[in-house]
Amino acid sequence: MLFGASLPTNNNVIMIISIKLRIIFNIGGEEVRKSVLTIIIVSCLLSFANILTISAYTPVMQDWYVFYPDCPWSNVIMKNVYGVNFGVPYAGKVEHVEGVDFGLISSSVKNVSGLQYSIFANNSENVEGVEIAMLNNISESVKYFQFAGINNVNGEVRGGQIAVINNVRFNATGFQLGILNNVNGNMEGVQIGLINNTVTAYGIQFGLINVIKNGWIPFLPIVNFTF
Repeated sequence: MLFGASLPTNNNVIMIISIKLRIIFNIGGEEVRKSVLTIIIVSCLLSFANILTISAYTPVMQDWYVFYPDCPWSNVIMKNVYGVNFGVPYAGKVEHVEGVDFGLISSSVKNVSGLQYSIFANNSENVEGVEIAMLNNISESVKYFQFAGINNVNGEVRGGQIAVINNVRFNATGFQLGILNNVNGNMEGVQIGLINNTVTAYGIQFGLINVIKNGWIPFLPIVNFTF
């Protein structure tokens, strides 16, 4: 049930909306009006999430469907979101998302199945799907695809990574494309970059510097491989 509790009157919400409306009518220009309307929408989302914290809900909720406003100042911890999890300014009070996890600045949702996107950073435990940000930091595993300025996985990767720097602490299966690609375990697949490094491999490397520490030939420029 999405809206089961009675919502209390919130004077702060009314005040915010009235101030924004005055700005719209007092300041000319279509772009200004669009910007202010965006602020109103975001403010309403934040207010709605804050209302949840003082509503009749218990601190831990099991399931939420379609759309959930993930507010970091809320005392509600959501177990599962099926649909869209929308965090302003960041997402982090949800344990599992199936669908789309969006954090305006960042997201620290534990487990994501689907798409995880934020402008700056994603910091999760497990992602199965597509992950996009300036920095992706995963503590356990990634399955399918990561795209970022820096991809850092403290566990294992099964899929593809594209970034300036790709780093995997244990094993990777799939491909890495970046300036620096590093796997501290076994790389099964393809590494393409300026510098490619792995401990063991079952695959091929293309780059200026290619290192397979326990490979047939530990170092080769341009191409190195072990099967």
